[in-house]
Order: sequence, then structure tokens, then C-alpha cells
Amino acid sequence: MAELDDIERAIIATAKEIAERNRTEQWPLDRNWSEYLLAGLGSLGHNKEFHVRGRYCEQYGQGEWLYDQVWLNRDHETNAILGVPLILESEWSSQKKIDEDFQKLLLGRAHHRIMIFQHHDVPRVFEKLKSQVRRCKRTELGDRYLLLGWQYAKDHNEWKTELFVA
Repeated sequence: MAELDDIERAIIATAKEIAERNRTEQWPLDRNWSEYLLAGLGSLGHNKEFHVRGRYCEQYGQGEWLYDQVWLNRDHETNAILGVPLILESEWSSQKKIDEDFQKLLLGRAHHRIMIFQHHDVPRVFEKLKSQVRRCKRTELGDRYLLLGWQYAKDHNEWKTELFVA
């Protein structure tokens, strides 16, 4: 089983910090989750000196581009893209929408592919997403997918995470 790297551990820690903040502030809308998660993860990318593209990241990058969030390595002189450390999709509605957003990650080439979602049965969603990776002909050996699912229930909510490496 693959081990989490520094960026993946930092992403999970950021998600947990956001969840703790929600416990205190009790946000009424999923939109709040999206805003705080994307802003927090964008800040993480910016602090690691990546060029960040994404919603809620305009203060140190640019707006959304191709994915909910993208971290780029850029040549400072020419602005050429040298690498793509991370692509991220986030979906807070139905399984169908989760699948649609995840399929964007299947097409992208990046060192880290991150899928963040909420669902009442996160382990089942993890299995569906991993099955898509296995079946996709574009999958290459070593492709990394960090799956973060907000498991919600009447009396208990928590992050479930899984790193899947093809």
C-alpha cells in the first residue's frame, strides 16, 4: 500500500482544520464548505510556491481554470507551464455529479489528483471511483488519486480518506 506524501498529508490536515472550523461556526450551506476548502487548499499550494488557479484563490493566483483547482509550476520569465503538481475536483451533491467531476481527473495528467465530496456512504463511493480508475485506458502505473469523502450521518460526521495508486 502506498504511503501519503507531504502534500497529501497537508491536504488532509487542511480538510480536518476546515471541518473543525465548521463544528464551531455551523455553516448552513454546502457553498460555505466549498469556499473554505478551496481557499484553504489554494493557500496551501500558494505557500508551497505553486501558481494556483481556482475559485476563491484569486488573491494569489487566478480564477477557476479547467478544474476546481489546479496547481502549476511556471517559468517566471516566460510564464510557460513546466509541470502540474495537482488537479482537484470538489462535489457536494449527487453520486452522478461526483462521477462526472471525477471523470475530469481521469483525463488529466498531474502528480496529484484530488477528489473531495460528501456522501452518506463514502466507502461505497471510494470503490466506485477506484473502479473507474482501473477501467480507464488512460490510467498509467503510479497515477495517484487522493479521495476525501465527508461521511455524514444524523449523529456523526467525519472525513474518510484513501490514497489509491494505480
